Amino acid sequence: MVTIYTVKGTKRFETPINIGSKRAYKLMGDDYITLVFSVKNPLKFALGDYCDIQDMGRFELCEPYKPTYNSNTGGYDYELKLDAQYIKWRNKIMRYLPRIGSNETSFALTATAEVHMEMILANVNALATERLSDGTEQSHPNYLHNGQREWVVSIDEGVDASAKSLSYDSINIIDALTQIAEAYDCEWWINGNIICLGKCEETND
Repeated sequence: MVTIYTVKGTKRFETPINIGSKRAYKLMGDDYITLVFSVKNPLKFALGDYCDIQDMGRFELCEPYKPTYNSNTGGYDYELKLDAQYIKWRNKIMRYLPRIGSNETSFALTATAEVHMEMILANVNALATERLSDGTEQSHPNYLHNGQREWVVSIDEGVDASAKSLSYDSINIIDALTQIAEAYDCEWWINGNIICLGKCEETND
């Protein structure tokens, strides 16, 4: 069974994994699940509703969704798409020094892969804490990994150690990650709360 929760952690709905449900993943691309189910009365899902899938992590509703009315059954059919939690970084623009409240979104940086990735890390972790106009901070745990842990970075030893100049011109965090990976001729991927940079290789033991 898969349980869908509200952003406050309250149970919204529960469904078995029915025929047609799937997981879709593309390296440095889409990462989502689709839950297929039918109900007699329509259910209202809200942005941020989520489910936790064992060994895969948290998936969230990132776009408004309406079911299809089934005239044969008189009920409603759902193909509910939930994106991996980090996919919503596509909706956030990279900022320079976000931890100190900077709103600069167009900047160039000549640095090693480690420093470029530190900039990514600062941006994603800053999403979990909003600095208010009065100087206080407001927590947004839905931007933490599974609502609990900050994100960290891991860079493979084989990644080029040289400094490279990259321009971040009002691009989102996902595109910035891809830009870094392409500049260093490697890939990025997510493993738990770890943002990985290197060569993503699968081995069969």
